[in-house]
Amino acid sequence: MLINNGDSDGDTPLHHASKNAFLDIVQMLLEHGAVPSARNNNDETTLHSACAYNFPNVVREIVRHDKRLVNAMDAHWNTPLHAAAQGGFSEIVALLVESGAELEAKNYYEWTPLTVACRTGDFDTVSNLLVAGASVLTVDKMKNRPLHVAARFGNDKVVYLLLGRKDAGSFVTSRNANKQNCLDTAIEGDHRIVVEVLLRSPFWKELLQNATDSERYGMHQTPLRALIRSMPDLATVVFDSCVDVKAESEDDPKKTVTYCYEFLDDAFAVAGEPDSDDDDDSSSASSSAVSRIYDENGYVIPGSPLYSTDFGTLKSNHPLMIMANEKRRALLGHDLCKSLLVHKWKSYGRYVYYGTMSIYVLFLACLTFFTIGTPAPCPKGLPNFDKTCSYIAQYNSCSVIGEASDEGKYKQTEFARAGKTIIFIVSVVFLLKELFQMYNTRLNYLNLENLCEWCCYVCSLVFVTNFTECSSATGVPEPWQWHMGVVSIFLSWMLLVLYIRKLPFLGIYVVMFTNVLSTFSQFFMVFFLFNVAFALAFFAVLQNQAAFETPWRAIMKTTVMMVGELEYDTIFHENVLPYETSSYILMALFLVLMTVITSNLLVGLAVDDIKGVLEQAELQRLSMQVKLVLTVETMLPSWARRRVVVQRRTVLPNKRSQAQTMLKRMFGTAFASSRRTHVEEKYTLEKVYEHQEAMDRMLQHLEERLNTLSQQGHRLEKALNTITRRLESSDFQESVRASTRSSTSLNL
Repeated sequence: MLINNGDSDGDTPLHHASKNAFLDIVQMLLEHGAVPSARNNNDETTLHSACAYNFPNVVREIVRHDKRLVNAMDAHWNTPLHAAAQGGFSEIVALLVESGAELEAKNYYEWTPLTVACRTGDFDTVSNLLVAGASVLTVDKMKNRPLHVAARFGNDKVVYLLLGRKDAGSFVTSRNANKQNCLDTAIEGDHRIVVEVLLRSPFWKELLQNATDSERYGMHQTPLRALIRSMPDLATVVFDSCVDVKAESEDDPKKTVTYCYEFLDDAFAVAGEPDSDDDDDSSSASSSAVSRIYDENGYVIPGSPLYSTDFGTLKSNHPLMIMANEKRRALLGHDLCKSLLVHKWKSYGRYVYYGTMSIYVLFLACLTFFTIGTPAPCPKGLPNFDKTCSYIAQYNSCSVIGEASDEGKYKQTEFARAGKTIIFIVSVVFLLKELFQMYNTRLNYLNLENLCEWCCYVCSLVFVTNFTECSSATGVPEPWQWHMGVVSIFLSWMLLVLYIRKLPFLGIYVVMFTNVLSTFSQFFMVFFLFNVAFALAFFAVLQNQAAFETPWRAIMKTTVMMVGELEYDTIFHENVLPYETSSYILMALFLVLMTVITSNLLVGLAVDDIKGVLEQAELQRLSMQVKLVLTVETMLPSWARRRVVVQRRTVLPNKRSQAQTMLKRMFGTAFASSRRTHVEEKYTLEKVYEHQEAMDRMLQHLEERLNTLSQQGHRLEKALNTITRRLESSDFQESVRASTRSSTSLNL
């Protein structure tokens, strides 16, 4: 029959009438033998077409004619209910449900009509399906439940509706094949409203306990870490929820503040993680990827493993370190983070840090006095000092040293001899510490600071070790050992700078220095090219002078000249100038380009860097506290960490010490009422004064630098005036004319 013939797409006349809501034509076609189950090229029936285009009357007419079509599937296994849910057509959904449509029918992607509706986000459609009894526990090929889909596509109203179900606890924390729960998918999709709805739900703790697949993301990933990176304002919501304050008033002496560190300090929080190939029931029943690793008192259960054996990863992936690296000042300044830092510092940080630093200072003092108290292999008190060290070693240096030592000219001090043992022991201990740190941190161990430590301790060992009988008898090292001593004493003091860098009240200045150094290193190539250009030019015209007789000496000399040590009289008045004209012109260019422009450029770059550090002073201070505490933590073995990691901590902020209690008894309620206000005002004023003092010191430093530049400018002005007068002098002009005539005659 022609009435059932299709066009190029396979659509019959009944398909076209259904798509265009021609109800009269649909009825007429059905009366004249049109087949409603006819399918087009996509295997869609006429009911699929009517449902997809939201024509309820047409749907009702087709269903009345052939009710079996309500569960017909197209090429992708979609039923008419899928099509209605996809469009968010709640009236058609209700009509199909009443007609017996299968609620749990799955399409090619194993999505049920409820899953499709959650993707679309139509509230009424989802509500109708839920009332009809659609399952919220169904999963697709990737084990996504309807809540996953709603969260992934940012449908906050649907998420809120699903969370309000009585059985929400059975599916809220379920994970998909990528081990993501609904909070993970919402964060990944950057749906802020959905994330906030989930974080303010009764299930926020269970959702935050999830740990995604470390192989997929490169390292241990949790919702809190993702929030810190992409939604820091919503991470504040989590932190606020982790702080529980109980008090009748702000000054209540019985006020308690309980801090929950479970999500912020979670190094042990993935023990017993379920496998990814769990069946659907076990996956849905899993409330989180985190097993119960804390006892009833909030301490880590013995035997709980860390989520990584790489201590470097544990440090770099710690939420506090992520905040520092992402420059989340507001988060680092939250009471929860500051409380955790105080807890870690008081528990182990101060003991390990100050203990290690005390031993290092002892090592540094002994190495310093050993270097001072040990004569160099070529001292001025010995004969033949103008010879090389190899000459002294060749001609029985031990006897010569012994004779000089007896005369008191060449003798190692007793303190240096005593300090040698301490240097040796401490160097060995610190090298063992470095080996332990290397084992714990793996590839993260490779950095400049650790390389400097190895060089320092190895060179110190070589420096104090006696390799010859002569060294054992006199205490004087071999000449090659003295070079090791130079390296060790230099690096040891540089390492002390790196140690104090970790202290917030001193480290800010080290940060300033490193920032300026970084800027200079970027500018160095330009500076070096200018320097080489002038150095080679000076070498060409002044190589009769010792300072410029070789290209390398010329480069060093021009570098020194750039900082103000011009020695103009020495170069131009006390020595012969073979190429006088070129020399004066070259010096004038050097004064302008290198001494004035380049120097002021470097100062300007440094001032900008320091200004940037001061603007971020609070962030830098908090970041240094984090790095100090976490660096110390990497030195602790796993069993020691278990003793200091806690799930929660309760403090009494208004609890008075004995001295405060005595003052209250002596001065009555006036002290009690004003104590907190006074402390807060004092703290605020102290912060203001500290900042003002820092700014004053910085301004003073800049003024001193400007004065120095002004003095250099005056000297340069005098030098330029001298050069100008010299160029204008009759003698100089006569010499130029003579040079010109001689050049002309030579050419002829």
